[in-house]
Amino acid sequence: TTTPGVATLAASINSELAEPVYIEGNGLAVSSCVGVVEHQGRGGEAAVLLRAAEAALHQAKDSGQRQWELFDSHRDALHRARCRLAAAMPGAWESGEIHLNYQPLVRLVDGTILAVQALLHWDHPHNEPLSHPQCLELATRTGLLASLGQWILHSACEQLTSWPQRFGKATPLLHIDLTPQQSHDPDLATSIVSALTQTGFTAEHLQLGIPVLALDTKPEETEDNVRVLADMGISIALLEFGGIADVVHLEDLPVQTVAIAPTVVQRVVQPPDDLSAVTRTVPAVVQLLHDCGVTVIVRGIDTHNEAHWWKSAGADIGQGTFLTPPAPPDEISALLSSS
Repeated sequence: TTTPGVATLAASINSELAEPVYIEGNGLAVSSCVGVVEHQGRGGEAAVLLRAAEAALHQAKDSGQRQWELFDSHRDALHRARCRLAAAMPGAWESGEIHLNYQPLVRLVDGTILAVQALLHWDHPHNEPLSHPQCLELATRTGLLASLGQWILHSACEQLTSWPQRFGKATPLLHIDLTPQQSHDPDLATSIVSALTQTGFTAEHLQLGIPVLALDTKPEETEDNVRVLADMGISIALLEFGGIADVVHLEDLPVQTVAIAPTVVQRVVQPPDDLSAVTRTVPAVVQLLHDCGVTVIVRGIDTHNEAHWWKSAGADIGQGTFLTPPAPPDEISALLSSS
């Protein structure tokens, strides 16, 4: 009954460690993250308890410095499942389980397909299929993100290289979202030139999405890449536009398209709350973007009402399961041929 609570114990450990130790006149101190396992009564193997404590410790480290975390068996099971998926990802990529689907971006006024976004899709033999965001998260864990990003670019250009000849002026842009790391990579332009040269895909039919985060964290490197890519004739889309502060990027850079941030889109759900400050502000933001000379993309449109609302708010382009779900390239090609 005299054992202190977990929070008190973790705080006292860090308080002791924070006391400086002086070495050659320099005061040094450390901090700790703490993984905790609650176990009452007898029983329980030491190795099992230590593994659980280590799992909780990793969770604490992910939260930052001087954190503590209590072991959660349910969350640990989910974490271990993700680790197994991450470990299997390189083999799945090599064997062809991971491939590309394409999801159209359509003009909200008339449904015309203006672009198709290349998306990862993992047909896992023992689990539910994994979506593009899930694949990216696992690739980040395994260190495959850079290689996978190059593969997406090269494979998409190769798969759609015949589209300009088949569809002429009606050819949609190939849209590829770049990660923040890709966006400020000094070798980005070189890798894109290589992909275009090897596949014969034309720069004028390529659109690259640049996250606002990349411009905020490494502005000089990202801005240089944006300008070089625009000079090559590649269309630039600014992703995750969240507010007035991001307008600065539109004034400084050759951006043609802006995608509204998912957090904003999620606020405008069915039915929209007309009293919400976000809902009342969005049409004015869309008009501001139009005044800046850019078109506006809204992703995650999953119902008729959402499509109608965003169209009424002035958005130009929509993407979502209601409009057209992701599909293999041959199905998207057939859809274009029939339109």
